Amino acid sequence: MQVKIKNFDVQMHIKKKGIELAVSDSGGKHLGDLVINQKYLTWCKGRTRRKTGKKINWDKFISIIQDHPGPNRHFNRKDGKYRRGLSQLDKNAWTPREIKRLRIDFHAMSASEIAAKMGRSLPSVRGKIASLGIKKNPVRQRSKSRAHDIGREWGKEELSMLRKYYLTQSATQIARELKRSHASVRGKIAALGLTKR
Repeated sequence: MQVKIKNFDVQMHIKKKGIELAVSDSGGKHLGDLVINQKYLTWCKGRTRRKTGKKINWDKFISIIQDHPGPNRHFNRKDGKYRRGLSQLDKNAWTPREIKRLRIDFHAMSASEIAAKMGRSLPSVRGKIASLGIKKNPVRQRSKSRAHDIGREWGKEELSMLRKYYLTQSATQIARELKRSHASVRGKIAALGLTKR
């Protein structure tokens, strides 16, 4: 973490404008500004202006710092006591395994389906997708007919039609007639050992 003074308007006491600190991560990326004056501490995330930053007065800030139990405990609202273990923020952090699963599922499922599967909120999933910068790959997206095929058994009528027409029609034509994907029809032809003579 890097913190440097951005605006230094101090003469024995902090004046109305106060001190403005520029805060960057260890790589030098600007995270925001912290403005300290007589009444408030104001956090201005990113390029947020001082007027719209998040303010906290000194009494509230001191109260939070003094009451904070440390990094290995969290507050239980039910009984008003601190417990050892991960904070709620830590519990909600994405694990490398979840991120890997998200990258895989993203190309086959909607954000709402992923959220339900992973037990996370939809905004959490959408936010992580945006922060990772992953985009749908048009080549890997399922067509409606292919999505309709998944887990669908082949009926007797479909199999008899397939056996009847595989010699005279293309797999694409049969797929259109059966409302199945091209890959599904080709796979079933191969599985049945049907060959054109």
